[in-house]
Amino acid sequence: MGLVHEPMTDDTPLYLQVEARLRQGLAIGTWPADQALPPERQLAEELGVSRRTLRKALERLEDEGAVIRKRGSGTYAASIPAQDEDVPRLHRPLQTLTSFTEDMRARGHTVTSRWLIREITAATPDEALALAISPTARVARLKRLRFADDEPVGVELAVLPAEIAPEPEKIEHSLYSYLDVTNSRPVRALQHIRAMLMPAKEAELLQIPPTEPALFTRRVTYHASGRPIEFTRSFYRADRYDFVVEIGGR
Repeated sequence: MGLVHEPMTDDTPLYLQVEARLRQGLAIGTWPADQALPPERQLAEELGVSRRTLRKALERLEDEGAVIRKRGSGTYAASIPAQDEDVPRLHRPLQTLTSFTEDMRARGHTVTSRWLIREITAATPDEALALAISPTARVARLKRLRFADDEPVGVELAVLPAEIAPEPEKIEHSLYSYLDVTNSRPVRALQHIRAMLMPAKEAELLQIPPTEPALFTRRVTYHASGRPIEFTRSFYRADRYDFVVEIGGR
């Protein structure tokens, strides 16, 4: 299983790197549909990670239906269901707080962005309320057009207290990688998702008609101290993007 022996050295969280390696193995047929993956202990050793890290990666793959975990039996490659649509869709589980860049890379997509706004400016009343800051406070305003495999899929506007990102022009690709460096990465989030028509300005950026449906998300993320540090509003193409959540029984 040569794909797992390469060293994992980039800044992406380790469990996402493991997920990407496993996803690659599933995609190229290292483990055909309905075949069991190696036992967790063996797989963790081959990947050079702890079983805890491996399990977190497997949980994410299970959430989206890529693998099936059977208690007392093991983990199996899932059969690929027939697609109802002619185009591939992007799946983003909601169980773990990750950035768009981390999540798309873990799923094997090439991620790029085009900066639309990157500045320090005054907070709006809605932003000040969401971030629990003074109405006169300054914020870092970051707006990006997001691409997956060179296709525009979303428009994101993130706002942070100015002291968290005092030099927004230094943020290059991943906001969360920048926050990692400054020990400001959020640990939890409250997110709302609703369907709506794509606004005209965002539709133009995404190269779709303004009458197309959109997935609108409103998210506030929190530091380990409990302080809100990021307020993000995003529009994603409903014809390309799925949010996935696992619901357990009582």
